[in-house]
Amino acid sequence: MFPPDQAWGFVLLLWLGLAFRRVRCWLIEGCFMAKKVIVELVDDYDGKSKADETVRFGIDGVEYEIDLSLKNAGKLRAAFEPWTEPARRVGRIPRGKSKTIETRTNADKHQTAAIRDWARDNGYEVSRRGRIHKDIVEAYNKAH
Repeated sequence: MFPPDQAWGFVLLLWLGLAFRRVRCWLIEGCFMAKKVIVELVDDYDGKSKADETVRFGIDGVEYEIDLSLKNAGKLRAAFEPWTEPARRVGRIPRGKSKTIETRTNADKHQTAAIRDWARDNGYEVSRRGRIHKDIVEAYNKAH
């Protein structure tokens, strides 16, 4: 590929290129150094102190998370205390889509029409279209 008298020049250029790349990497970019990444949580409220915990709270169906120091977490809890003391605890705030009550039935079109007619005749409120509530279907099945 290269004439024999020029091959040494190519090898020298290749070696110099690799050597230059290594020196540049070592001096400028630190390619040969080990890296240690330290993640430090900072208090989201004051931006200065170290965050010791993540506090979760919710209002109006919206859930929030904030990283706080022990001092600021205590302040937040103290601020909520007059409101949470008389309030009813309803459990955790659901994540993602809420689960709906199962109301689906496996009835065919003729049977659903009969169930709707029976429900209207017996004082149940039922729509012209859509799913029929499970309680209405159970009441219909008990009556028949």
